[in-house]
Amino acid sequence: MRLVGRVILSVRRILPDQRGNVVMVVAAVFPLLIGAAGLAVDGIEWIVQKRQTQAAADGAAMAGVYGLIADQDLDNTVNRSIMQTGTVPNNANIQAIHGPPGREADPFAVSVKIAVPAYLTFSRMFLRHPPVISSEATATVVKNGHYCAFAIGVMEDEPGLVLRPDSDVEVDCGVTTNAQSKRSLEAQGSSTIEAKALRAYGSLGDFKAAMKSGVREHAMLQDDPLTDTDPPLVPNTGCPNVTINPDAQDTALEPGCYANMNLNGTVRLQDGEYILNRGNFVVGPHGHVECDACTIFLTSDAAATEPGSIGKVKISSDATVKMGATREGPDAGILF
Repeated sequence: MRLVGRVILSVRRILPDQRGNVVMVVAAVFPLLIGAAGLAVDGIEWIVQKRQTQAAADGAAMAGVYGLIADQDLDNTVNRSIMQTGTVPNNANIQAIHGPPGREADPFAVSVKIAVPAYLTFSRMFLRHPPVISSEATATVVKNGHYCAFAIGVMEDEPGLVLRPDSDVEVDCGVTTNAQSKRSLEAQGSSTIEAKALRAYGSLGDFKAAMKSGVREHAMLQDDPLTDTDPPLVPNTGCPNVTINPDAQDTALEPGCYANMNLNGTVRLQDGEYILNRGNFVVGPHGHVECDACTIFLTSDAAATEPGSIGKVKISSDATVKMGATREGPDAGILF
């Protein structure tokens, strides 16, 4: 009994004494503080890794679309894009899908999925397997833009757009070419072109000449805008040559059928349709040609068997040409 009394007396003496409580509280709370800090670090790492994988997926999906447009291997294009980011680890699971669910009929839709094991500094000490961070992106193309000049049928190694020496071309709409060449634009001399949109199926090549244009390479192949347009019939009444010399002033030409049109003076084309049968539309260095609403068809009465008999448009870099397309009827929007 005497021992029990002594123990009770000792406990009664200790209970009012608060010395050492702070140490006990800190010892109890310290693991919670460490855990909270560790989870905060893991949360930041998770967010950073998620952003990096999502950005890589976004870029790879767009790269895959451009690869399809350029007829390249989809998997190689996607993997190359992801590797170039330098933010996705080598043990990532990468999946590229052409025509993902819901977009099976879209020939250019690409979906990219990336799954990577998360690197978490604190949590990995307690986890047997790290959690997986997944990111997915889908990209495709949409035909847009208003184009007034098309280079549709272009040979594989030929440029689609050629600017003759020292020409300065300004258009208030878009210009597009289906040329597959690495130099879809060939600018000779110090020529330049300024267009609201300049698109090339292949590589543009000469960026210096197109600095003032809205440029995009590896764009979509453009359909022939005249597919549903019937070309005019060549009349059997004869199509004469017409030549305007430099000393000619204020010459007016009426719509109709012609062969070669060599315009090297001041000429005004009246509104209407001009049919050039086996002839070229040539504007010489002294030419000053205007029309408000005209359409010029370069054709041939033997086009089906002799496509080379169709003429070309040749405009000197020293000439001045201000022409507007027909605004009404079946020829609306067509200049050449």
